[in-house]
Amino acid sequence: MPSAGGVDSRVQYVLSTISVLSQCPQENLSHLGDDPSMLQFLDNASCHLLKAVVVKNETGEVVEVTLSNEQLQQGAADGALRLYEVHFVKQQAEAISEVNVASNIQVMSVVQSPIQSLYQSLHNVYAPQILKTDAWSKKMEAKVKDLVHDLDKKLGESVMNEGSEGGTDSFVGIMKPTDEINFWNDNRRGKMRDAATKFCEGLSPLSKVFHKIEASKFPSDAVPANEVIDFLDEVLDGLDSVWRADVPLQQSYSQARMTNFMGLIGGTIGQYINVTVAELDVMKGPYNQVRKPIRDALSIVEKWNTIVYDLTQTYWGESSGEEHIWEGRPLKDPYIEGLGKRINEVWRIKSTTQQLSQMLNEDDKKQMTESVFEPFKGLFPLQYSPFTNERWEESTSKHEKKLAVFEEMVAEQLLKFVQKLDSKPTLLLHELVRYSHLLQRPLIMQRLGSEMERLLAQCSSYLERLEGDYDTQSSQLSRTNGSSDNKLIPTGRCMSLRVNVVIWFKQISSRVSDMHKDAKEVLGRLQDFDAFEHGCTSFKSKLEFSTNNQVKEWEDEVRDKIADRDLKAEMSGQLLKINKEGILIVNYSERLVVLLREVRQLGDLGFVIHKDIRKVTNEGEKYYRHGVLLKKVANFYNTMERQIISEMKPMLLESLLAFEDVVKNPRVRGRSSGGAGDTVSWSNPEECQEYVEKLQSAAERLS
Repeated sequence: MPSAGGVDSRVQYVLSTISVLSQCPQENLSHLGDDPSMLQFLDNASCHLLKAVVVKNETGEVVEVTLSNEQLQQGAADGALRLYEVHFVKQQAEAISEVNVASNIQVMSVVQSPIQSLYQSLHNVYAPQILKTDAWSKKMEAKVKDLVHDLDKKLGESVMNEGSEGGTDSFVGIMKPTDEINFWNDNRRGKMRDAATKFCEGLSPLSKVFHKIEASKFPSDAVPANEVIDFLDEVLDGLDSVWRADVPLQQSYSQARMTNFMGLIGGTIGQYINVTVAELDVMKGPYNQVRKPIRDALSIVEKWNTIVYDLTQTYWGESSGEEHIWEGRPLKDPYIEGLGKRINEVWRIKSTTQQLSQMLNEDDKKQMTESVFEPFKGLFPLQYSPFTNERWEESTSKHEKKLAVFEEMVAEQLLKFVQKLDSKPTLLLHELVRYSHLLQRPLIMQRLGSEMERLLAQCSSYLERLEGDYDTQSSQLSRTNGSSDNKLIPTGRCMSLRVNVVIWFKQISSRVSDMHKDAKEVLGRLQDFDAFEHGCTSFKSKLEFSTNNQVKEWEDEVRDKIADRDLKAEMSGQLLKINKEGILIVNYSERLVVLLREVRQLGDLGFVIHKDIRKVTNEGEKYYRHGVLLKKVANFYNTMERQIISEMKPMLLESLLAFEDVVKNPRVRGRSSGGAGDTVSWSNPEECQEYVEKLQSAAERLS
């Protein structure tokens, strides 16, 4: 039945379908237009089947194409590796016409295995409609539905068995991670049962979570992202376990099988990510609504990429020393790498538009939201495949053009902001960090180019001024052997000059580090930034060297005092004494108090204190609390005559005498008064503790 142009549209429909489903060039099929089987199927109402068989060799070249109207056993030609079958079946006993060519023909394909093709069609197409769709499920008897369910299950088992017969490098029926795990569970009864048992020990703990991830259809069903990220650590351990399993080398988990398994895991991750964003408009939706899902998706993809690389490069590479190694280059999953790149691009677009919107008024913000995302309408950005790249790039290009209008507006706002804070370069630099992403945009960078160059020059001048102050102070310290009256050095902390100098050096280093960090984000692309960065790095190195020298000299001075036993003597004397004027004095070393403060300060700054100094301060810390309490008691004793009114003195006479006796005659249990040995000193922690408690109790009876 030729059309007006002389070409039979029915034949064209059949040949085009065969070409697409078998990836066979249409010129290889042109001779089939007059094939008897073709004409019989099209024109004979009682002929219900047309079967096309395409045979290809191992290089993918078409060896043979045949048509028939019967389901006969088809043998492959010599050297052919794959058979592609396309079946055309009539729905009604009618001749095929231009009118019913699409409605009366059902098309089915068979690739290699009819068992697998039947299973995939039943499992993914017919069983879900019959068993899970209310409209069709109601039309089926319960017994029929049970038969469909059982057939689906048994066919699945047959497909897995077919894969097992093909050896461990056959992936027939392995469509998702749980299929791989089930494959080894089923093989525990086969000829590789020992190896399969070992593999199951590593993989079975992963089955439950993989099943939950695979079964998720809606965001409410999805496993939380943080749990998926943690689960990937378990996946790493499981894969490492099966690769290193203690089995004969010839039964080890093959590289081809591991490549396939990792690809399935990557595909499942992609499916999971799309489920989590299924109810969101990723591009046009509110930033705060899509921010977390996008960041979570990026974290998951980056982590899986890292795991794949680490396993195939570090854990199993040639340098691992293992007998079973990963051969060749580390594995890269093109799907996961492409998906990660796409997610990064989505995040860049969302971040850019969000930062731009923060600098626009409400009307402009609304207009931007409505226009710049229009090119992405009907596009599902995170459903990545190489075939979506062209449309994605076209949409992105259109988006950028629409965005340029609003970038012009924001560039003007940023220009005014920069000019307002021009006299405060470090503050301006820190504030611009918030807009660092926008400042990388070519249009905005061009508009603010001269202002950014000026800001970099101001930062360089500030760096030179800081370095000049440092050089002046360092020179003065060298000339005066560690003494200084320069007001740049902070004082009033009850610490030695050297420690104050260390604090000052650290403060300068912190300022330089903060400025360097901010400048790298804001000004990192400027031509002269490298020179500025070198200046920062060089100055921080000088500061670090000088700081370490000051700490070393401080340590030497303190250790000299410890060696001379000055501090040791002060730490072993008696706790209290009354001078000739009757004033009660606490004999707790003030130098030790300063040392304790200095050690704490230097420790907080990250310095490791010499063990000799640490030993002394550890001892001093034990008594510091007692020293504070004793000073309070001494202050009370020295001022109690003014605090107690005359009329009360007779009433407190007994308590006063008892308190004074404790002060003048320090005694503890197990020692009687009399002689020099009766004095309680700092050298005995137990007696010191007991005496302080006794003295404090006597003071409390008076208060």
